[in-house]
Amino acid sequence: MTTAYAQNKDIKLTDLKTPNSPGFQILDISPSSVERPTNPQGFSVKVLNLFSSGNGIPKNFSFEFSPFWSFKPKDETVYNYLGIPKEGEKLPPAQILKAPLRKFSISLASAFSDSTSGSSLKNTNYIAVGARTNLLTLRTRGQVENIHADLHNATQIMLKKAAALHGPGGEIIRRPVDEVDKLLEEDEEYQAALAGVQRQPLLLLDVAYAYSNAFADNKYANRRFHKSGFWATLTANAQFKATDHFLSFIVLGRITNDNVLKDTAKLVFEEDRAIDYGGKLEYNLKRFSLSVEYVKRSYNDISAIDTERTVGILQYKISNQLYVMGTYGKNFGNINNVFALLGLNWGFGSSPLKNE
Repeated sequence: MTTAYAQNKDIKLTDLKTPNSPGFQILDISPSSVERPTNPQGFSVKVLNLFSSGNGIPKNFSFEFSPFWSFKPKDETVYNYLGIPKEGEKLPPAQILKAPLRKFSISLASAFSDSTSGSSLKNTNYIAVGARTNLLTLRTRGQVENIHADLHNATQIMLKKAAALHGPGGEIIRRPVDEVDKLLEEDEEYQAALAGVQRQPLLLLDVAYAYSNAFADNKYANRRFHKSGFWATLTANAQFKATDHFLSFIVLGRITNDNVLKDTAKLVFEEDRAIDYGGKLEYNLKRFSLSVEYVKRSYNDISAIDTERTVGILQYKISNQLYVMGTYGKNFGNINNVFALLGLNWGFGSSPLKNE
């Protein structure tokens, strides 16, 4: 009913997009190796190489799940999720400690290489598992005050829309919650306030881990360790006056254990540790984002295969649940390293949080 809807004052976050999965990143097939942290969807599916040769069926998939949205407390508030205190209060230490659990996600990624991809290892399947979370989100006092103001505005608009659904005699019309949601989606002032609630923090620190195995000729008996890695990304955001207009600078540091192919003829592998470091500059304007990233990879014992990656990335937000991304440039490796990729990112799930 309308009164219950008004009392709940649920805020539904829309700026939710799980980044490229750690599994894709450890396999070096991700559109982006340096990710700007985002609020993850409950469940997401990513598909890469949409126009690969052969029958045109995509070969690279990733599934990612954020447990928070399935197991969150019924009274979870938008303040706790964003990691900010309510007006005139302090954020409880317990909520600060819970922050990594709210942004935690796990993923499974699958990739396949054959003669069409230029790989020196033919017909090999790669399976990777990964996890990521946010360790630190830092906002200025002014940013927190702006979020408070936007939450207040969003709530007032929501209450007005709900009240407007009463009939002349005060009776409640049918399906008021659905009607309110529809009215809010069409209300520019409400959408602007909601975007303000989700404006980018000053600093973000994310960490991720991934592990992968390779299966030659798609046989489990041929399973071998492929690669594992742990990394951190530090993001600084410059928010412009418009809430959908900002610039991000992301720094990456990653430690990788890589099973390097030492002898191509005899398929002899040698495990070596590598250090990845680099950065990304990303500009976001409404539904578009344009970025350039550079990552250098240095091996401890096999410096002759040190390599780097330089790519440009264009992303478009089709809807709150669907993103399309294109990447072009030079990938890691010294042979067949031209990198051109088109991918989709689907997100699923609802994200209501209490504003009280």
